[in-house]
Amino acid sequence: MSDRSSLLRKRALRRLSHEQYPAYTALYEQVLSEIPGLTRHQVRVRAWTRLRHEFPDRYRELFAFEQCGIGSDVPSDARAKTWQRACARLAELRQAVYRSRYAQFRAQGMSSAKSYDRAIAAVRDGEPDLFARLLAEQYQQWLAVTSAATHPAGEPGSASVGLSVGVAGWGGDGAVVHTYVGPRPTAHAVSAYLATFGSFGASWLQLRSQGPVRLTQLRA
Repeated sequence: MSDRSSLLRKRALRRLSHEQYPAYTALYEQVLSEIPGLTRHQVRVRAWTRLRHEFPDRYRELFAFEQCGIGSDVPSDARAKTWQRACARLAELRQAVYRSRYAQFRAQGMSSAKSYDRAIAAVRDGEPDLFARLLAEQYQQWLAVTSAATHPAGEPGSASVGLSVGVAGWGGDGAVVHTYVGPRPTAHAVSAYLATFGSFGASWLQLRSQGPVRLTQLRA
């Protein structure tokens, strides 16, 4: 684990302990009673670890926030959609494991929705580092969309790519699709956008401008 990653994880744990202060305090006292003689720092670290296991999904969110430099003021609908997209991407990348777990839960009589939730949770737990990266990438995309919507192209603070894009979705072949709706962009703006988002796992840019819709595959 790199020094930066370790620092960001500690920040996420600190934020989690502030959000869940009663639970953190109870765990802190629990560690003190179970292992006498520890320093305050040692007790805090152990309490943080236990807190992370009690609230694993929220910890993952906060870690993604730290990676992207996001505060806690993320709208609940944005959080939900970003989480869902990261889970969908994880299921795609670990398709064999996901399908196996899904079939297992369906065989136990669970509904399709519940089987999905249980299966993807199992994959998340088995691939924590991969899911952390995917979630951070989705928040990077959300930040870019928010920035572009707040600062139209050409205004101070606008996204350097010069394109205001819609939320990413899934194409029929499972590819991540970004939809752009607006005036016909310049070739330079499209090139800059492709160069930027090609590193975030997106596969296609769908242009719905003045003229027919066309899909442009992102460069690797």
